[in-house]
Amino acid sequence: MGNPDINAGEFHFWKEGINKLAAMPNVNCKVSGIVTKAGKKRDIETLRPYFEHVIDKFGPNRLVYGGDWSVVLLVSSYLDWSTAFEKLTQNLTENEKLKIYQQNANRIYSL
Repeated sequence: MGNPDINAGEFHFWKEGINKLAAMPNVNCKVSGIVTKAGKKRDIETLRPYFEHVIDKFGPNRLVYGGDWSVVLLVSSYLDWSTAFEKLTQNLTENEKLKIYQQNANRIYSL
């Protein structure tokens, strides 16, 4: 997700960069690193605007879930990150979730 400095409250500069990247149809976005970049501010409502912006700009067809192992352990646990991601995606359809969790990675990485 471009490593936004969430802990410092950076959003605008990151958002502009994401807009430029998302405008390129050959660019995909891996959703990872935001818990680590948020540090102590890693509650779901702090993470939500960043996730909502990438889902809005890239759509479910160009996003890939990233487990963020083992870097996530610097500030949290894998269970906390995966639970947070489940909450961030709770309003998506099952088909959209399947794309983000599996199908897009299969396509992008030719798995």
